[in-house]
Amino acid sequence: NRFSLNDLKESYEDILKEGNENFATFIEENYCDWLKNKKGPILSHQFFENFVKPHLDKLPLYWIIFDSLRLDQWYFLYNILKEHFLIKQNFYCSILPSATPYARNALLSGLTPKKIFEYYPEYWVFTDVGQNRYEEQLFQKLLARERISLKYFYLKIIRMEDLIEKFDYLLKPDVGIVIVIINFLDFLIHSARETLFIKEIAENEDSLLEFTKIWFNSSLIFQFLKKLKENERKIIITSDHGFIKVKRPTIIYGGREISPNLRYKSGGGITIDKKAAWLLEPKELELPQEFLGEKYAICKSDYYFIYPTKPKEYEKIYKLTYQHGGISLQEMILPVGILYPLD
Repeated sequence: NRFSLNDLKESYEDILKEGNENFATFIEENYCDWLKNKKGPILSHQFFENFVKPHLDKLPLYWIIFDSLRLDQWYFLYNILKEHFLIKQNFYCSILPSATPYARNALLSGLTPKKIFEYYPEYWVFTDVGQNRYEEQLFQKLLARERISLKYFYLKIIRMEDLIEKFDYLLKPDVGIVIVIINFLDFLIHSARETLFIKEIAENEDSLLEFTKIWFNSSLIFQFLKKLKENERKIIITSDHGFIKVKRPTIIYGGREISPNLRYKSGGGITIDKKAAWLLEPKELELPQEFLGEKYAICKSDYYFIYPTKPKEYEKIYKLTYQHGGISLQEMILPVGILYPLD
């Protein structure tokens, strides 16, 4: 009695679902302790100290952050890159919410969001627009606090042309550290639309992984990495957070001022189903508090928030879409690759 491929797939999905349920319990029991510097994994704000600082002895150093790169996608990249580089792999854990405004600001500042707001209130944005506009300034402050004086270059690649335009400058030997942020998932989705792969990717995570490999192989990013190898540069590759395909809706009740994200919400008077989400005060999560009585609700496993007004309508729109910001293995467990040129 042989298993069919579909049986195996279902069995794998069941294991992953159970893994995520257990992981959520584990996070609820331990995460707040990790934030108090108790024994735990390296978190977003501890990344620089653990993975970048030890490599500042050999410059220039290239720190490349793929926005929304998941661990399983990294393994596809790894298999391509290992032909060209010696790669030392490691892992770290995204802070919560596992979304760019929190995780990447923490990554580049070396501070929790609460500390960013305490030390540099002018660099913390509460509105939903432009929350990452001060990344470079936060990195400057990190270097100043660490008393590290070196020339750095910061580049956020929103269009591939940005990389082409700065290509030669990025290879200059007199820059100490080069930070390149790549809107990875945006590029992937855009490229999938152009090649009509988008339907397969939206419906099937295997197709998403396969397309990650195809896209990366022919990407300018890969060409750039090979150019760095020719110039014998050391590279650190990582991600700020992953993402998950959401499957189960959970109703959130609260006041009018609730943030719009599907995997995490902040606001006043919030009520949630404890089975599906975690509700905490901002300070417990080391997050800044915008107003008195504000709380954060964060989805577990593959749940997503819907409102009580039109639940069926919201459920239909967002079910099986890729989202981030919540508590899951896919969103929080992230790759670190230290790349050395192969002789």
